[in-house]
Amino acid sequence: MLEWNHKFEVGIERIDAQHHIFLSLVGEFQNARLAGASIEKLDSILNEIVLYAKYHFYSEVNVMKTYRYPGMEAHQKLHFNLINDLSNKMTGLHLGLNQAIDIETFLIEWFVRHTTNEDAIFGRFALSAAHAAGLAEAGAQGESQ
Repeated sequence: MLEWNHKFEVGIERIDAQHHIFLSLVGEFQNARLAGASIEKLDSILNEIVLYAKYHFYSEVNVMKTYRYPGMEAHQKLHFNLINDLSNKMTGLHLGLNQAIDIETFLIEWFVRHTTNEDAIFGRFALSAAHAAGLAEAGAQGESQ
């Protein structure tokens, strides 16, 4: 079971909190798989993961817009690809082409890779932009006094 690690933090509270929830959903899927849950139960959890991922991705893009993140479009394509790949794997599960362990591995690997790479890059950009805005704001206040 993949547990939360500080390396998954991007430094934006809202996104970090959502990542915690996403990881807990993946853990729920893993626990159900290990308990021998039916395809229907696994599918139900996967549908929740897909819906939560869509919400999270939308939320993340809103934060990117706030900071005018130049990598937003490429990041959105990664999100789209995850949803598409996961949907295809879910179909494969129903058709007997994929095993639940394969989907679990896919989710874990994607989460780790995405949060520690692409999300981390955005997080650093956003924190730097926020810091610069704070310094500019503080400088403007100092000049007006």
